[in-house]
Amino acid sequence: MDNPHLLAPELVALDVDAGSRPREVIEHLAKLLDAAGRTSDPAQLIADAMA
Repeated sequence: MDNPHLLAPELVALDVDAGSRPREVIEHLAKLLDAAGRTSDPAQLIADAMA
């Protein structure tokens, strides 16, 4: 199995308003990871991060 690069351009978001609350920021990051194919369950990722 190939190891994906830890940091890829599609995972970098500069000068973005991801919100001011922790949940908003985590949701934004989960969407980035989902779009890049780095998570199969963004809702669970959010739940785990908020736990």
